[in-house]
Amino acid sequence: MTQVAPPSVRGFATRLREALASGPYASLNKSLLARVSVFAPSLVSSLLIARLVLVHFGATQYATYTLALALIAIYPLNDVGVGAPIISSMAADGEVSESVNRQALTAARLFGASTVALCGAVFLVAMFGVWHDVVGNIGMGSFIGLSFCGVFYALSFVPSLSQSLLLGGHKNHVSMILQGVQSLLSLFAVISILLLKGRGDLVPAIPGFTLLIVNLIGVWLSGRLLRFNWGSLMARLARPKRFPGLSIRTYSLPMLIITTVLPLAWQSDRLVLSHILNTQAVVNYSITFQIFTPIIALAVAAAQPLWPVYAAQRAGKGSAPNVAKLVGIFTLSAAVVGSILVICTPYLAALISGNRAHVGLELPLCAMFMTVAVAAHYPLGVYLTDRKGLRYQAICCTVALPINVSLSIWLSKTVGPAGPLLGTAIAFSLCQLIPYFVYLRAESQPSR
Repeated sequence: MTQVAPPSVRGFATRLREALASGPYASLNKSLLARVSVFAPSLVSSLLIARLVLVHFGATQYATYTLALALIAIYPLNDVGVGAPIISSMAADGEVSESVNRQALTAARLFGASTVALCGAVFLVAMFGVWHDVVGNIGMGSFIGLSFCGVFYALSFVPSLSQSLLLGGHKNHVSMILQGVQSLLSLFAVISILLLKGRGDLVPAIPGFTLLIVNLIGVWLSGRLLRFNWGSLMARLARPKRFPGLSIRTYSLPMLIITTVLPLAWQSDRLVLSHILNTQAVVNYSITFQIFTPIIALAVAAAQPLWPVYAAQRAGKGSAPNVAKLVGIFTLSAAVVGSILVICTPYLAALISGNRAHVGLELPLCAMFMTVAVAAHYPLGVYLTDRKGLRYQAICCTVALPINVSLSIWLSKTVGPAGPLLGTAIAFSLCQLIPYFVYLRAESQPSR
């Protein structure tokens, strides 16, 4: 005889299922589920790439590969703040409206200019042979891959608009899956170079190439899921007088500062190490960072979908989770997982590198501090995405940059490869996490 659950239990289960599938947590849950589903494949892909490149091509090529990733993060020309107004407008309008189309047109024209500028810069750097001055003490012979990476990265700018459209249309889980696809594509590219007996100095081109492929897939998906007309956008792109765009300066200017300064503040560590220390320091740091990166990726996956949720709340179109509670959840989760990784990292690093990297406990411990600080700040960052909040974030990020870089340089000389991670944790806490909380508290106080 089949037993029927008591009404109270059945009712609770129904309410829980409805809460997870709708309301302010719906897009967050979808993004988290998508990130969790690609978590293991992405982590395994990253670690296998490290193993294959280190064993078959050497520490220099792996260091250059990780520096290519860092350079893409440090110079986020595929954002420059233009995605913010699109996300906010999509969330407020609930569809691809005329204002969204015109904002996307303006953004695409800015991206076109960024593409031309970066391709020109890569050409000049390659022609005059000054890559070594850019990347520091990592040896020679890898710079053809960096040049190709720069060109592929530049070509991905306009297609990267698809990520903002998907986020604004509450389809951020699709972007999360695409990030997992990018990791698998990178692994496939490394294996292909090995099987075809290709040149090792092509490995640094992989990050830019896979980013371009993933953004092109995003173009197709955003067209299918959101009915965004990419053909019309491209047809109007070169005719600004006939098809004027819409000003995005109010949102894009502070976001330009944030997306330029923030990566410089906490992604410049490998460049600092490559100039101050040596290739081995970059390898040790990079492997440790790769192991802790999934925690940050999960924090991003959980926080990003909240941007349009808070934007819709400000427009009077729904409710949103309590941001202070979210900060507590993010902090505790990052601390628990990070503590486990601190213990595992020395063994994982030795396994991944074939005993070529010995990180000890100092590096993973500082990586945990950095990860907790970064994860805790994300809910506050997506909450402060109105015009006033973005301006406040831009000021905090600008203050954080010189402090972070100075600490990273000083601590690299005194502490070693763990120094930049500790410097980032300190700068994030002092210049962003605490000021954001102060702003939140001041905003929540009733005006007298």
